Parts: sequence; C-alpha cells; structure tokens
Amino acid sequence: MIVLIFSAARCILWLTSSNLVAVLWALVDGLLATTLNATYQIPNLNAWLNTCCEELSVLQPQRSIRSRCLMGFFLFGMR
Repeated sequence: MIVLIFSAARCILWLTSSNLVAVLWALVDGLLATTLNATYQIPNLNAWLNTCCEELSVLQPQRSIRSRCLMGFFLFGMR
C-alpha cells in the first residue's frame, strides 16, 4: 500500500513539474492562435471565392458558375 501511495505521489509530482505541462500550454496557445487567425481570415473568404470564380470563368467559359466555383474550391483549396 505504501508503494502505491508513493507511486501516486511521484506520478503527480512528475506531471506537475515535467515538460508535459509546457507541452499542454503550447498546445493551448497553438489552438488559441489558430482560432484567432481563422477569425481574422473569415471576412476574406468571400473575396477569395469570388477571385477563384473569376479565374475559373476565364479558364472554363462553357461551365456553369456554380460548377466552376466548386471545382476551383476542390482544385485549389483554401489558401
């Protein structure tokens, strides 16, 4: 029983003082930075889609606007 208590205490001390905490904070910071970046780029999404539609309409004049936009979205992806 004493071994289990000391093992649990050692595990708790290791988790709180190790680099695991730093890695978890880095993960939280990374997710926060990604969320903030996506928040700022959402207004540019409409302009980007319009640009793709215009570029594809020059390349493929015989297709409909909707199919050109969808094809551009899948071919070029979101930059």
